[in-house]
Amino acid sequence: MELTGTNEGTAPEEQQNRILPRYLNKRSGTAAAALVFPQRTQLEWVWVHAVIVSTKSLSDRGEPPPECLCVRKVHSSAGKDHWITKLDYSQEHRVKELGRLKLTLISAAERMVMSRLAVVCGGSRGIGEAVARLLAERGCRVAVVSRNQEAAEAAVAALHGADHRAFSCDVSKEHQVQETFETIQKTCGDIAYLVNAAGINRDALLLRTKPEEMVAALHTNLLGPMLTCRAALRSMLRGPGAAIVNIGSVVGLKGNSGQCAYGASKAGLEGFTRSLAKEVASRNIRVNLLAPGFIHTDMTTGLNEEAKARSIPLGRFGTPEEVATGVLFLLDSSYLTGQVLVVDGGLQLAM
Repeated sequence: MELTGTNEGTAPEEQQNRILPRYLNKRSGTAAAALVFPQRTQLEWVWVHAVIVSTKSLSDRGEPPPECLCVRKVHSSAGKDHWITKLDYSQEHRVKELGRLKLTLISAAERMVMSRLAVVCGGSRGIGEAVARLLAERGCRVAVVSRNQEAAEAAVAALHGADHRAFSCDVSKEHQVQETFETIQKTCGDIAYLVNAAGINRDALLLRTKPEEMVAALHTNLLGPMLTCRAALRSMLRGPGAAIVNIGSVVGLKGNSGQCAYGASKAGLEGFTRSLAKEVASRNIRVNLLAPGFIHTDMTTGLNEEAKARSIPLGRFGTPEEVATGVLFLLDSSYLTGQVLVVDGGLQLAM
C-alpha cells in the first residue's frame, strides 16, 4: 500500500507515539531511533519525526542497513531517499527531521527475506529462475547456481536490484558443490535460504531405461540436494535460523508410468527432506519440500498439454511463478518444517 503526504500539518498523537527517537549525544548531533509500525497496514499516512540515515559505506552502495524495516527507500518532500531502520540503541547514527513521508508498507513475508542471502540451485531457468526473481523482488540477495555460467549470469542480470551473484556448479559433483559454497560464503556471507530446484528427467519405461540414466537421475535429483544441503548447513548453523526448500514432484508422491527413475529420485528427496528436518530443527533450521504438478518448463515442453490438462481439476498447467509463491510461503512459515506442499492444480486428486 502506498502512503503519501506533505510536510504540512501535524500528526495525531496516536501516530506520533509510534515513533520512538532516543538521542544519545545531543552535543554531537548523533542519535539512534526506532520506527515502530503497527501490525495493521490500513494507515492513510505516516508522520515521521526522525529516521536513521544509513552509514556512509552502506548509503554509497545503495544497500539497506542491517535490521531494515522497509525493503524500499522512503522519499521525503526534499527529494532525498533514506532507509527506514531499526537499530540497536547502543549505536550512534545521524538523524534527520523528514516530516511526513511517502513510503510503501511491506508485508511480513517481504520483510522476512529482506537483504538476506538466498542460494537458488537451478536458478537459471524454469521454477528456479522464477524463485530467484521473486526473492530478488522481495529484497533478498540471490546467488544463482547453474551448470552453465553464462545462463546463471543472464538470470542474475535480469533480477531486480543489485548485489546478486552467479555461480557455475554441477550439484551432482561433490568437489564442485563444496568449492562453490565455500566461495559463496567468502564472497556473499552466511546463507539464510537454500532452494534446490536443479533437476533432470529421464522418462522411459523401465525396460528401456539404461542404468546410466537411472544413476544420472538419482545423482542430480537426490544426491545433488543432499550435497548442497550439507554444504549450506555449515554456513546456516552460524546464524539465528535458516530455511531450506527442496523441489520434488507429485510423481514422487503418487508415481507415474514411464517415470520410474525420476519418481524414485523425487520420492527419495521427500524422505531426505523429512529426515533432515528432524536433524536440524533444534537449530531453528526448517526443511520442507514443494511438490509441483505439470508446470510450464523445459521439462514439460514435449507433453501433450491439452490431453494432460484434462486430468487436472483446474484444467491447466501451472506457471513457474505460481510455484515460486509456494516456495516463498515455505521460507516464510516459521512454524512449518518436515512438510510437503503440493502445488499441482489438484492433479494428485485424479491420480
